[in-house]
Amino acid sequence: MAEEKRPQHSTIAPLSIALRSRRVVVALSALLVSMVMLAVPQLEPLHDEILLLVVTLMLALISGYTAEEAARVGSESARIPPEEIRELLKDLLNGMVDDLADRHYRRLNGAGEQQTKE
Repeated sequence: MAEEKRPQHSTIAPLSIALRSRRVVVALSALLVSMVMLAVPQLEPLHDEILLLVVTLMLALISGYTAEEAARVGSESARIPPEEIRELLKDLLNGMVDDLADRHYRRLNGAGEQQTKE
């Protein structure tokens, strides 16, 4: 009874972290498809198609999760007051208009200078 018990979370935590990785999930699914192909040789002609289907489904599932995560992060960070957003947008648009006006003015003056030199 003096036996020391190892905490289970020390071995489970790295596995849990690895299984959250998208690459690991896709690699495990490809491994699973290959193992099924070895177990059922009649499916061998369909190996590429089944692998493509599984990887496509996994990527669709992964992208669905990332879209949900992005929406959650966006809603959490959208706590800027509407008045401040309006001011920021106004400053951005004013800067863009000023930049376009400067470019247009430089282009017109550059064209006018070239005509007087000729």
